[in-house]
Amino acid sequence: MSTQRPLAIADVFKFYNDVVKPVYSHIEAIQNALPIELLFEIHSAFDHLKRYYVNEESEHSVAKSAFGHLKRGVLDAYKIDLKVFNEEVEQIQRTYDLEFVDNGKYLLNFNQAKYEIRELATAARVQVQNDNLDDVFEKWSQVSVKIAYFRKEFIGNKLVDLDWSTKKSKRFLTKEKVYSFLIGVASSLVATAIVS
Repeated sequence: MSTQRPLAIADVFKFYNDVVKPVYSHIEAIQNALPIELLFEIHSAFDHLKRYYVNEESEHSVAKSAFGHLKRGVLDAYKIDLKVFNEEVEQIQRTYDLEFVDNGKYLLNFNQAKYEIRELATAARVQVQNDNLDDVFEKWSQVSVKIAYFRKEFIGNKLVDLDWSTKKSKRFLTKEKVYSFLIGVASSLVATAIVS
């Protein structure tokens, strides 16, 4: 027999305040919109809560159902955060020559952190098949924490200036084009001299 106390509506509102609001604020900040999935889950959670007052259902029952909807909404937000993270990583890799930053140490650490996030996300996706929503929620929560750390260390770190690596790459590209052009002109002159 469980010694855990029954859930109360106050527990749901605490979870909403401490977990749901920060997560949806974060998603809103990076996407400039709230995902509809999260809004549906919040709506469903509050629909369950009203049943305590309107239909006189048990507080524990409505709180448990509301918790389930809020956790599923946060899981959706975590998955959206992972999708945005993958897009950010691709953009950084397209824009910058990371192997030039900090003598290659930046790229090594960048790839290691990226790999850890993707491995943990894979484990979280596999965990979804488990019926225990708390276990699934915990795994995705860990993914979210690692993504936040990644953004702080590799995207928003003021000590790492990536802009110079873009300029350096463009300069290399320009030199390569000039050399190719000069080789082409020289080859044409030699061919013309031989034929004449």
